[in-house]
Amino acid sequence: MSKAIRWSDLSIERQLGEGNSSSVWLARLETALGVHDAGTLVAVKRFRDWVFDERGQMERFLREVDVGRRVIHPNLLRILSAVVDDKGRPALVMQYYDGKNLSSLLDETPSSIPLPLEFCLSVLRGLAAAIGALHGSGVIHRDVKPANVIVVDGKPVLADFGVVRSNQFPEQTTTGQFIGTIKYAAPEYLFGEKYDQTIDTYSFGAVAYELLTRKHLYGKGAHWARIVVNKAAPSELTRFELRELARIYGLQATTFIRYVIDHSRCERTVRDVDLDAVIRVIDEREWATGTIVGPGPTYETNHRFEDGRTAAEAADELRSKASSETELQRVKRWIYRHFWDRYVPPPESVNLRPLISKARVAVARHHGSPHSELLILESAKQALALGL
Repeated sequence: MSKAIRWSDLSIERQLGEGNSSSVWLARLETALGVHDAGTLVAVKRFRDWVFDERGQMERFLREVDVGRRVIHPNLLRILSAVVDDKGRPALVMQYYDGKNLSSLLDETPSSIPLPLEFCLSVLRGLAAAIGALHGSGVIHRDVKPANVIVVDGKPVLADFGVVRSNQFPEQTTTGQFIGTIKYAAPEYLFGEKYDQTIDTYSFGAVAYELLTRKHLYGKGAHWARIVVNKAAPSELTRFELRELARIYGLQATTFIRYVIDHSRCERTVRDVDLDAVIRVIDEREWATGTIVGPGPTYETNHRFEDGRTAAEAADELRSKASSETELQRVKRWIYRHFWDRYVPPPESVNLRPLISKARVAVARHHGSPHSELLILESAKQALALGL
């Protein structure tokens, strides 16, 4: 058992950040703490004078300590100890992560510049793993949002367990109260209804939306009342958003992105995102096949779409439409719209064969796949599946 430390065992160096109820400081250990030697940098969370005068706050503090020390995962913030500071208030000693929170990273990057797909998938993979680890330990985070995600070398660490609900610490004084962030909260939790761990899945989808579309949920700086009203409205990705995502990340990746966002940022009865499946699909790059993950239809080559055509028939139609100049231009526009990669100039040939060849090259460059007729079939299939 590691020796307990006192406030005098910490050398405070500088402030790292602050929120409404607390501030976080960089400190250095003057004595060993568990596996951490003297001299190790740690983060110290100090609370405002008024915080512990509020009903239920000590209870939340104890839950935060419990979860941070009991649930150990690479993508979860680690709490090392609790101490009493120089003003007689409880404080937390946490592992120090040399990174920035996701909210700051998003704000620092112009919204017109898409974030690299590999970075986005790394963040989503780690966040899904962190939430899954909490749920597996009987914990609901209840405040998953970009400001609570520290990104270190492209990988996320989910922090701030101040409003968690834990089976180990049943709530006594805060039942029925909403404590979290309105913008990222699931409607049933926000409106005081019965809820379960899928409220974290909703917030996961909300983070994914901002990460990939580079847009703020409900608009930047939206009034809380407008946000509450919008919570009751459908929140699926629009056709315009899908087209933009397909243009930036490709049709196959967009199919996966739509699954993650639309199947999590929705009403509870249809919220069926499997976080373990999300991790597997990212780890094994299954998203590159364009196959939908989890519940819902899987678009195979022989799947018939709403207009009755199979994907193979749709691809054959591309070849057959060259009967006239007008039809040829339609094919040209169709391929340009669905296969164009921003690094490849629009096809200029009026002949169908070079046109398809250019489309094949564009798709291959975007997805890193070999040139083949099957690639055209797959992309035609995905464009139809996405309704673009």
